[in-house]
Amino acid sequence: MTSTSQRQLGWYLRNVANSEDAIEVLALVLRNMPALADGDRDWLPLERVELPAIGDPDHQRRWSEVLTQLSIFHEPTCGLEPYEVNALHAAVTFQLSPLDLEILRLMLRAGRRVRLKTFADAVRDELCDTVATLAALLGRSDAEISERLLPEAPLRACGVLVYNEDGSNLLSGFPVLSMPDRLMRLMVRTYANADAWVAAVVGKPRVTTLEWADFAHLGERADLAAKVLQAAAAEGARGVHILLSGPPGTGKTEFAKVLAARAGLRLFAAGEEADKDDDEPSRAERLAALRMATSMLRGVADAAVLLDEAEDVLEGRSSFGDRRGEVSKAFLNRMLEETPRPILWTTNSVTGMDPATLRRMTLVIEMEVPDRVGRERIWTRVLHQECLNLGPDLPAQLAAQWPASAGVSAAAARAARLSGEGVTALETALSGVMAALGQGGPAKAPYLPTFDPTLSPCDQDLEELAAKLSRPGAPRAWSLCLMGPPGTGKTEFAHWLAQRIGLPVLQRRASDLLSMWVGETEKGIAAAFAEARAKDAVLLIDEAEAMLLDRAGAVRSWEVSQVDEMLVQMERHPLPFICTTNLPERMDAAVPRRFTLKLRLLPLDATWAAVAFRQMLGAEPPRPLPEGLTPGDFAVVQRKARLLEVNDPAILLRWLEEEAAAKGASWSPIGFRVNNGPERQQYTLLSKPERHENA
Repeated sequence: MTSTSQRQLGWYLRNVANSEDAIEVLALVLRNMPALADGDRDWLPLERVELPAIGDPDHQRRWSEVLTQLSIFHEPTCGLEPYEVNALHAAVTFQLSPLDLEILRLMLRAGRRVRLKTFADAVRDELCDTVATLAALLGRSDAEISERLLPEAPLRACGVLVYNEDGSNLLSGFPVLSMPDRLMRLMVRTYANADAWVAAVVGKPRVTTLEWADFAHLGERADLAAKVLQAAAAEGARGVHILLSGPPGTGKTEFAKVLAARAGLRLFAAGEEADKDDDEPSRAERLAALRMATSMLRGVADAAVLLDEAEDVLEGRSSFGDRRGEVSKAFLNRMLEETPRPILWTTNSVTGMDPATLRRMTLVIEMEVPDRVGRERIWTRVLHQECLNLGPDLPAQLAAQWPASAGVSAAAARAARLSGEGVTALETALSGVMAALGQGGPAKAPYLPTFDPTLSPCDQDLEELAAKLSRPGAPRAWSLCLMGPPGTGKTEFAHWLAQRIGLPVLQRRASDLLSMWVGETEKGIAAAFAEARAKDAVLLIDEAEAMLLDRAGAVRSWEVSQVDEMLVQMERHPLPFICTTNLPERMDAAVPRRFTLKLRLLPLDATWAAVAFRQMLGAEPPRPLPEGLTPGDFAVVQRKARLLEVNDPAILLRWLEEEAAAKGASWSPIGFRVNNGPERQQYTLLSKPERHENA
């Protein structure tokens, strides 16, 4: 036995026994050791050690148990267990000190030797402190051990050891220092060399079947992320993080893989392995796995690390609202600033994350489902990969109907191939997954350029307005408020106008942005404007009066702040912004002057209603039509007629009368009345009814 081992035994006995008898027993042990050692082994045959005369039988029995455990601490002089070799690999890889290595080896031995584990538990019971226990077991002072167990010290900074509520390497039931289960399993295996051990710990690089073109809808955000990753890897920059945020099903993980490949990097995942009982890893274990991966890959120039479900690690509070205490905020922020390899994070929401954490992200990319063109390209590829020849038009049809991400599309195509049921199985699989993701059934058919401005009376000429706004070089920083009763075509006109301008539409309802949580509505408003800028799209907000209520009647602070946020965003927005409202009188007094343009869409008068009857229902009205009808009323009757195969003008007119009555019109105009006086011209679009007659 070495002098170090003798010192360890002495410390053991002094701390465990807490008695003067420890010195006497230690003297007996040391006196007998020289005569008991042989050339191959260096252990202590305890049956040849005589106990001192101790009067108390319980005390004597306790000393007997302590001595029984001592043989565990003697190492064989020839040959090493695999975990001893791997401990040396870890010491070199993570630049551990000699004392770090002693602690690591003790943890490994305690995990492999039942008697040592039992004895260590007894010491922990006696001292009720992790640091004191390790100090006793290793013959060191509490100060020395404490220094090596600080969060920034190598053992914990590299993730080899963690403080965990459910750790059990020393004693179950206490918040103790432990080794993550996955690492413990890997440490007891045999590897050809240190490189093989490192490869086993970090795992294989992640690959994907998707392509860069599948995420073309992310535009310049994706290009910027690829350039940042590539440059960070080349320079060895520290603290580079890209956070991919978006609801489930938007392809965050797959984009992370594609992004790394685009930057010429291999992507290694961290913190995904379950423990020995197939339970999910704790927050501390996931952080440890992340630190371990980045430490091991420190010198690998073409490596990046992926951590999925980042909210488990980065959120400051648990699901019950209490602040998490496993990792200090300061330590987490320092770790983010010093990570030696780029990290890609994915999260469903950034709501619970601390702003101090978010500001340390190099880039934050909001993920969304690909646009229709992108979805069609994805469907074409996944159907080909699954050898599903279901017709040349199917990719376009699926892309138009289902706002599905690449991952959802691939899973549905696989279900169709495995079942052999073709399109039926494909759509059944899609509907189930989309419903589970909260996205419902097939999307509505996209707005087509069928809006007829001649059937939407307005106080301005819509054709002339569209021509001016879509002329070459026309400014794009304008806002438009569309007012009028329901069914007058406000939303349809917004889509038609956007198509004339040549921009896509990002449509949001007020209910999409309003939140029950203080401050979240303002965040939603800001996010909608930011998304429109990122997509170079026209932002359309329906039912905008709910976002712009009169502040004079506000009784709560958030009723004022959400209007303030809306007005500020409108003034700063560099792209077209359109809102629709049925109740403009409810808006704040400051709202009208903030809109560049304001239009009132009116119900149809008798002349225009007759034109709508002929154009949309394909017949001549048998008698005068009720006032107050809108294009929306005719659209409802048109769908009903097609469904029931009815073309009788009398029945169609009766249905229109029912629509008018259902709105409370009862043969009188609703909303804005069309004047018949000299000022009529300013409310009608065209002054020549014969244009409609010819149509």
